[in-house]
Amino acid sequence: MTEILAGKDGGSTPSQYWWPDSCKNLQDLVRYRGMKKNVAAVFKGCVHLAENEDEIVLIQTMIDCCEAELEEPSTEDAGFGFGMTDIPQGCKEIQDLIEYYDMNFALGNIFKACYRIGHCNHSSKERDLNKCIWFATRELRRRAHQ
Repeated sequence: MTEILAGKDGGSTPSQYWWPDSCKNLQDLVRYRGMKKNVAAVFKGCVHLAENEDEIVLIQTMIDCCEAELEEPSTEDAGFGFGMTDIPQGCKEIQDLIEYYDMNFALGNIFKACYRIGHCNHSSKERDLNKCIWFATRELRRRAHQ
């Protein structure tokens, strides 16, 4: 089973989704990936949404942040906000966090896209931001009709 772990040659899990042991909370992950304000807000928002089902306003804010990032990339460092949430023990890569917080398909895809922005050769920043907008829009519609 070792051959499929992140960072291993021939593995099926891309190594761009793990982080070093020095990352202890979401804000550390944001810093490690060099996320600026807009992308970090969307990234952290996924965890908040996974814990709070009724946050429709936050989803629209996430869409707005992605659209603003497409128009003019943010240069401002991300604030702490609710990003001090500790990384749960045993979580070593993005999929672990997606499963730990029981994110649905849409939130998991947004979370993963934010984490890989600027670190993935096969997907541009624009593609990942548009992917976030698409999944967030679907999530917004789903929650609005529950």
